[in-house]
Amino acid sequence: MSIAASPEPSSNLPVILAYRHHSDSGFGPILVAFFGILLPLMALLVELKEHIWAGFLMDPIPRWWHVAAILTVPVSCGWTWWSLNRPTPLSRALFQMNAFALGVAIAYTIGFFPTLPLALIGCLFWGLGFLPLSPVFAIIALLRSRGAMDRRMQSESIPKQSPTTWPSGVLAFLLLGFAVFHHFLTASLVQKGTSENALESKRAISLLRWIGAERTMLEACYGDIGRTELMKGWRIDAERAREVYYRGTGSPFSDKPIPASASNRMLGGGRWNFDPSLGQDRVANHVPDLFLTESRMDVQVNAAAATAYSEWTLVFRNDALNASEARALVELPPGGVVSRLTLWINGEPREAAFGGRGQVRAAYQEVAVTQRRDPVLVTTAGLDRVLMQCFPVPPRGGEMKVRMGITAPLSIAAADTGSLVLPRFVEENFESGRELKHHVSAEGDAAVGFGSPSATKVMLAVENAAFRRGQSVAVARANAPPVVFAEHPSDGALAIRQTLAPAKAERPSRVVFVVDGSKPAGASIGNIGEMLAELPAAMPFTIVFAGDNAEALDLLPSNPHSRAAATKWIDSMRFTGGQDNIPALVRAWDIASAEQDAAIVWLHAPQPVILSALSPLDQRMERAGIHAPLIFLAPLTAGPNRIAEKLDAYRGLRDLRAITLAELLRSWAGKSSALMLVRDTIPTGDIPLDAVRTDRHVTRLWALDEVRRLAANADGAAAQKLAVAAQIVTPVSGAVVLETQAQYDRHGLSPVDPASVPIIPEPGSAVLLLGGAVCVALRRFRKREPRVA
Repeated sequence: MSIAASPEPSSNLPVILAYRHHSDSGFGPILVAFFGILLPLMALLVELKEHIWAGFLMDPIPRWWHVAAILTVPVSCGWTWWSLNRPTPLSRALFQMNAFALGVAIAYTIGFFPTLPLALIGCLFWGLGFLPLSPVFAIIALLRSRGAMDRRMQSESIPKQSPTTWPSGVLAFLLLGFAVFHHFLTASLVQKGTSENALESKRAISLLRWIGAERTMLEACYGDIGRTELMKGWRIDAERAREVYYRGTGSPFSDKPIPASASNRMLGGGRWNFDPSLGQDRVANHVPDLFLTESRMDVQVNAAAATAYSEWTLVFRNDALNASEARALVELPPGGVVSRLTLWINGEPREAAFGGRGQVRAAYQEVAVTQRRDPVLVTTAGLDRVLMQCFPVPPRGGEMKVRMGITAPLSIAAADTGSLVLPRFVEENFESGRELKHHVSAEGDAAVGFGSPSATKVMLAVENAAFRRGQSVAVARANAPPVVFAEHPSDGALAIRQTLAPAKAERPSRVVFVVDGSKPAGASIGNIGEMLAELPAAMPFTIVFAGDNAEALDLLPSNPHSRAAATKWIDSMRFTGGQDNIPALVRAWDIASAEQDAAIVWLHAPQPVILSALSPLDQRMERAGIHAPLIFLAPLTAGPNRIAEKLDAYRGLRDLRAITLAELLRSWAGKSSALMLVRDTIPTGDIPLDAVRTDRHVTRLWALDEVRRLAANADGAAAQKLAVAAQIVTPVSGAVVLETQAQYDRHGLSPVDPASVPIIPEPGSAVLLLGGAVCVALRRFRKREPRVA
C-alpha cells in the first residue's frame, strides 16, 4: 500500500532532482551505499566464513534468523536508494523495514560495545576493526536514509506524515536484545555454577536447566567465554564449565558438534587448532577439521572355539594448519581385549610394543607431545573399553592410518547359536562425515550373518549413526565341541581348557537398583514395573534414586503391591539435567553390604564427569570381603562413564551388554538357560588324545581373566608380566607404536615379532597359502609312491 495516490510522473521530477542535488552535495548516497550496504554485507560474509568474532565476546550469528535480521540493514538501505530515485510514492513497508533494521543495528551496537576500543585499534590492522564497528556505521546510514525519506514525503504534492514505525524498531531491538541478554545471563549463571559455594552453584544449575542457552554453555566448555582482557571477571574455566554443562543438560558436551566460536580460523582459509587435551588420558574436546575418512572392520569367527577376532582399520584426515591428535573411546565386545595394534609409518605397517600401563603412556607423551613424532597408544578406560589416541595426524590434508586387533568371546544364548557384539565408538574428538560408512566383513568356519546366520562370509556397509547404535554378528554353532584346548602363554607343561557350561545363577540375597535421575535416563528407562516383574517373588529389593538428593525406597517382596508402588514412586521423580550418581552408589552399597551376597544394578545414562569424591566408594570396596556386592552396569544409552573407569579394578563389576537386564533377572528366578564359557589350566598330560585344539585367542581370553584376578589380589607385577607375555591390553598394561628403535630402547620397550600377532589373511594371501599347502601335500604324496624298476 502506498502512502498517497500516485501523482503524475512529471510532477515528481523537481522533487527527485532536488533530493539528488541535496544528497550529492554531501556524498550522501555514496556513504549510505558503503556504510549501509557494502560494509554490513562484507561483515556478515566474513563472519559466516571465518567466525572471527564468534566467541570473542559473543557469537553474532548463532542462528540463521540472525542472518536474516542483519540482512534487513543492506536491503533497507538499498531499497531506500532505489525508491528515492523513482517517481513512484514511497511504500509503508519501506518505513517499517528501515525502523526494524535500525533496531537490529542498535542491538548489535550494544552487544559489541565492550569490544569497540579494540575495534578502533583493529581498524589499523587489515581493517578488521570495521567488522564490529559496522553496526555503528549502519545506524548512521539508516538514520540518513530515514531523513531522506522524510524530506521526500514533505516534498510530495499532498503532504502526509510518515507512518508510525517505532513498534517495528522496538520489536527488532527486543528480539536481538533478548539474544544478547540471554547470552550474558547464561554466561553469568555458568560462572556461578562453577562456584565453590555449594548453595550458589546449586541455584545457578537449577536456573540453567530452566532458562540456560545451551549454545552459550557449550562455548564455555571450550573456553570461549571471557577471552578478552575487558572481561577478566567473566572468565570461566573450561573444565568446570564442562561439569556445569553436564549438570545443566544431562549430556556430555562432546556429544555436540564443536561450536564455530571454538575454532581459530585464519583469513584466507585454513585453521589453527589449539588442543588443551593433547596427550591426556581422555577424549575431552572436539578438534576442528579432524575427520574419520575410512573405517574397515574384518571379523574372523571361530565357531568351534566360540571366539572372534576383529581387525578395525581407521584412516584420519586433518585439514587444519597444524598437527592434531585423534582420540576415541572404543567399546569392545563383552569380555573382549585388544591383542594387536598397528600404525602405518611412511606407508609401512609397524607393530606395537606391549608394556606396563604407565610405561607405554610415558613413552607416548614424550614422543607425541614433546618430540611430536608418530606414535599411537591404546590403554583401558573402564570395563570392556579402551582409549585409542594417535598423534600427529599431519596438517593440510594429511592422513594417519591405524589398526586395532580385538579378541573376544562369543555370547552363547544356546548350545547351537552365538553372537558377537561389534566394537563401536562411544566418544571421539573427531568428526565423521555424513556419508561415511563402516565397511564390515565377517567370515567364519560356520554360517554367520547380520541378523541371522546365512553364509560363511557376509559383508555390510553400515551408516555411521547405525554403527554407533551397535551392530552384532550372529553365528551358527551346531555340532560345536563342548571342550577345546589351547597352549599356555609361558608354561609348556600347562594348557588352557575352555568348557561350555550352564551359566551360574549367582542369585543375590537382595538387589538394590540405582536409578540415574538425569534427563537422558528418564527418556530411556522405560517401564520399571515390567522390569521388576522378572524378579523372583521372594527377593527383597530397594530402589535408590540418584537425583539432587539420594532417595531410597525399600520394598518387601511379600507385599503384592510392591512393584506397582515402585513404578509410581519412580514416575513421581523428576529426571532433570545431569545428576551426581556417586552418593546414590554409596548409599546402595551400604544397603547391599548389610547382607551377604547382595547385588547392585546401576541403570544409568552417560557419566562424562565425576562430580564428587570417589574415596567413600573406593574405601568400601577395598575393605569388602569375599561376599561383597556385585555391581551390574546397565547403561541406558551409549556414552562415557568416568565413574566406571575409576572402578575398573573392582572384580565384582559386571557388564550387562552380553545379556539383557531382563535375562539377568530371569536367571535369578531360575528361568534362564544361558550358557557361559569357563577357562582354566590343566597339565598337558591330561589332555585327551581326541581333544579339539584351537588357536591362541582362547589363551588371550584366559590371560585377561587371570590378569584381572592377579591385579585384584594386589599382585600387580605378576599381572603385568602375564599381560605383556600374552600381548594384550589390560588395566595394568597398554600398547604403543613408536617411530624408531631408539625411542623403544629409551623406554625399555620392544615391539612384538610380527609373526606372533594374530592376523586375518588377505584374500590373495589366503590363496597363496592354500596353493602352498597343496604343493607340499603333492610333494609328500609323490615321495610315498613306489619307484618303478
